[in-house]
Amino acid sequence: MSDIEGVPQPRPKSRKLVPTIIAVIIVAVVVIITGYFVYQNSLQPNIQVTDVHSVRYTHPTTTTWLDLGRVRNDGHFNDMSVDLGGDYVLVFDNSFSLFSDKYISLQYTTHWPDYQSRSFYVTAGQTKNLTVHVNEGQQLGGDFTVSGGSGNDINFHILANTCSETVLFTCTLVNSGNADGYAEVVFAADGTAVWSNKYYVRQNTSLPINGSITINDCDDHTFNIVIQRQYK
Repeated sequence: MSDIEGVPQPRPKSRKLVPTIIAVIIVAVVVIITGYFVYQNSLQPNIQVTDVHSVRYTHPTTTTWLDLGRVRNDGHFNDMSVDLGGDYVLVFDNSFSLFSDKYISLQYTTHWPDYQSRSFYVTAGQTKNLTVHVNEGQQLGGDFTVSGGSGNDINFHILANTCSETVLFTCTLVNSGNADGYAEVVFAADGTAVWSNKYYVRQNTSLPINGSITINDCDDHTFNIVIQRQYK
């Protein structure tokens, strides 16, 4: 039987809806992915330094830094670089002379061109010491003249009373954040970094660490351990 004339037939669904549905799906996926990364970025480590302990061991030494032996008329020790800071003792030795005092006219410096001047007698059979504090990296230089006796002479050497120290330290890194992360740890002396290392600390865990440094003096220093940077 043929279709009844005049009765409208159902229209096929429009294909224009397909691109709209795809666009909606894409937007939803982008929103989900963006939300995921935003959430992940909100998870950060929170690493702190706790239980800090340090022990200092000093190592004083005395060495002959320079020995000019018997000096006649004048002597020189010109701009000699100091590797270890400490007290440098200028020793004028007149112990070989039984009767003659010696007169010394000295100038020296640790901050060229600023010179210090000294003049003094070294009695017969005695020595005269002059202590100069020199910091690491400075230069000690000077000259002197000798008069007295038949030879205008004196024995001269410089003693270096230097010291270095070793610092052993321990601490614990605690991560109370909601993500694992790295911590760049710095051991500082007087605010200057002298040691550093990087550690990985899982969330809600602690990590004991230790280390050691050597400083080329035995002066008083302020030590501390800080986290310079932390990240995932």
